[in-house]
Amino acid sequence: MIEDQRKLGDESVTLSTARAFVEKYERAKAREGRLDFTDVVSRFAGVKNTIEGPVETDPIGEVPERLRVLAIDEAQDSSAVVDRICRRLAASPSMERVFLVGDIFQCIFGFGGSDYRNFTSWDAHEEIMPQSYRCPANVMALGERCLRQMKRGYRDRKIKPAPHRGTIREASTAEEAVGRIDPSRSTLILARCAFSLAEYEASLKERKIPFSWIDKVHGESTLSGYKALWDLEHGQIVSGEDWSHAIAMIAVASKSLGKLLHHGEKTAWKQGKRSNVDFVLPTPEIMSIAGCTETLSHLILAGKWPSALEDKHAAKAADWRAAAVAHGVDVASNPRVRLSTIHSAKGCEADDVILSTISSRAVENARLALDERHDEECRVNYVAVTRTRENLIVVGDGRQHRLEIPI
Repeated sequence: MIEDQRKLGDESVTLSTARAFVEKYERAKAREGRLDFTDVVSRFAGVKNTIEGPVETDPIGEVPERLRVLAIDEAQDSSAVVDRICRRLAASPSMERVFLVGDIFQCIFGFGGSDYRNFTSWDAHEEIMPQSYRCPANVMALGERCLRQMKRGYRDRKIKPAPHRGTIREASTAEEAVGRIDPSRSTLILARCAFSLAEYEASLKERKIPFSWIDKVHGESTLSGYKALWDLEHGQIVSGEDWSHAIAMIAVASKSLGKLLHHGEKTAWKQGKRSNVDFVLPTPEIMSIAGCTETLSHLILAGKWPSALEDKHAAKAADWRAAAVAHGVDVASNPRVRLSTIHSAKGCEADDVILSTISSRAVENARLALDERHDEECRVNYVAVTRTRENLIVVGDGRQHRLEIPI
């Protein structure tokens, strides 16, 4: 890795510095008698990690008894250690069948140690999926053109496209692409580098289009609390459980609004001491029993409840309510629009895909300097394009460093 960085001219630590950090870490583990996760799986695979590199050793741990069938999904992403683990399991005396499922053209985690050659080196009978259930003909063809740009390893697997129709269009800016979004349809906004998604996030917020990030979890309890407050605002009864999620986010008092919750109510709901309250009715009298002051009751019924929430919740609650007003509660709670880097979205799909072509100097330098990195970037482009079930928008914004998408 360090040698690759030097070839690219990137700043990197020296080998001696990296070695010093590794030695310090290994000494700390040895002193405290600890193993990390890599140590555990490596030992099962028959490898001991040392400062000088991996050393062959006797495997530690038993293969499960009566293991008859082994299925390995995403096998193209196996690292050397993962591949050794799979082979040890496959060698079990009771093993009858081993299934390896993968696509060498979706191997995009080389920086993390994955190598599709681990997958292809198994002595196995090959079967190729005859038809895509996802990608229409024009999207499939674009994906294949991405792969044909590889310097080695391409082969036409002759996979038939899905029978439905699709479109491929271009946009010149993030704002233009976001302006074409239908919030009721599943949509993926993808980028090679996370920083380039900031424009899309800002545009979505400006247009009040609900969205989520694939690699960021929005807690179910938070959404349940928003929904409870919304239901009370609109004259609906809410369960005690949902109200407990709402009251957990409400401020006890604020300088501008005054007292919002009766003394001790927030703690009582948190500790489950109000389990006898099964439902909350949208009237000030009953809401008072649930812990609300008259001020809070009026804020809820007037639709101003986001201002009553603690500071860390208020802005997001206001965005959620604005989305619910514009697009409905279901879309606000379960956004159809998702943002992600291409790597995090592998395995995902959507009716509509918006692909940012912004790249970075580091990615571009690597692609130009090293054949393996060039080919992996071709596979990254293939993965991005083939997340599409129907409509693909490729955004070419004129930046200096761009993905090579051969439209």
